[in-house]
Amino acid sequence: LKTDVFVLVTIGNPDHELSGSFNTINLGYIYDDRLMALAYNTADLFVLPSLEDNLPNVMTEAMACGTPVVSFDIGGMQDIIENNKNGLRANELNSISLSKHINKGLELNWNRNSIRKFATENFNNEKQSKKIIDLY
Repeated sequence: LKTDVFVLVTIGNPDHELSGSFNTINLGYIYDDRLMALAYNTADLFVLPSLEDNLPNVMTEAMACGTPVVSFDIGGMQDIIENNKNGLRANELNSISLSKHINKGLELNWNRNSIRKFATENFNNEKQSKKIIDLY
């Protein structure tokens, strides 16, 4: 990883100080949807390090902004993230595996328009409402 050009941007309040040989910026809590969309749009990758999750909103929000997602191969991420298409799923649940996938994700040429189209076609209110109605 080229740490001289790498900047880790975090949102919210971290539980502890981050250490590493890279630059970090914490944006704090973001309550404005437009500002959050700007953060997603400026990111090269969105890293979702959850060890347990079903269908996190942040994943679909990042994709709706055309940002690929790197996560572990668990829960809803298995159903949504298509490797090398809209993100990457790390098979092993450890930081080394996640780091390898982050590095790979930074090297790939992502089609951000395709990622955005996938999210808007699959997670729009109309389609989701129909799925709920069909279920019940």
